[in-house]
Order: sequence, then structure tokens, then C-alpha cells
Amino acid sequence: MIDGSQRRLPDPESGVARRREEGEYEIRYHISPDTVMDSYSERVGYAVTLREGKSYLFAAALVQKDLRILSDLADIPLKELMGDYGTKSYLTDGDIYIFRDDKEILIGPCDRTLSSSDEIFEELEGFVMDYLDEEG
Repeated sequence: MIDGSQRRLPDPESGVARRREEGEYEIRYHISPDTVMDSYSERVGYAVTLREGKSYLFAAALVQKDLRILSDLADIPLKELMGDYGTKSYLTDGDIYIFRDDKEILIGPCDRTLSSSDEIFEELEGFVMDYLDEEG
């Protein structure tokens, strides 16, 4: 079970776009959920969370850096940071994290070819299903 101390952990009640049942589990799909703890320069763009009853078991999330905030903190022009990160947006492409037990694990950068929310959800859901297979 997740203990809630991870800074980037998505709030399981926030930004829920849809839900589905998987046996005794509930899988929730989130768009721009809040984080359990305030994460000043990062935001969760998408997340897929797994619950059993009221227990929060697992989450996979796309975490993006907000370059506007980093620009202010580092006193670097926003356009320069956008160039450094190779983006035309104030948000980075992002990294995928998984959350289990008391751990926050960086998986790596999000595949840049994922362009729709359905594709991103499918990618994140794969981590949830792997977790269920392991626990099975």
C-alpha cells in the first residue's frame, strides 16, 4: 500500500477522467490530478491509479517540469529553457514514475510519439497491469 509521502504522488481523488473495475480492484485514469504533497515546479499530466477498497496500492504517472517556474527560480530566460528541453511548450515531455509501497521510482522519459491521452493512458496502464501480474 502507498503511504502518501512521495512528493509527486497523484491524489487518487483528483482529476478522475474515468474508472473501471479489474476483479476486486478499481483502476482510475486521471488528467492533471493534484499531488498529495505540493510539487512546486512539477505537475502530473496524466496518471493511472489502482485501489482495492479504500487502499491506494499503486500509481503510474507522467510528471512534467513547469519551465516557467524553473525559469524564475534559475533566472534563465524561458525561451532558452524551452530550447534546452527541446520543447515549444512551457511543460517538458515528462518522465514516467511509478509509486508502490513507500517508493517513488523513475522509469524514464515518456515516449515522445505518444500524442493522445488514450495513448498515454495505455502506456501508464501497462505498469498497473504488470503490478497486478506480480501480485497475482
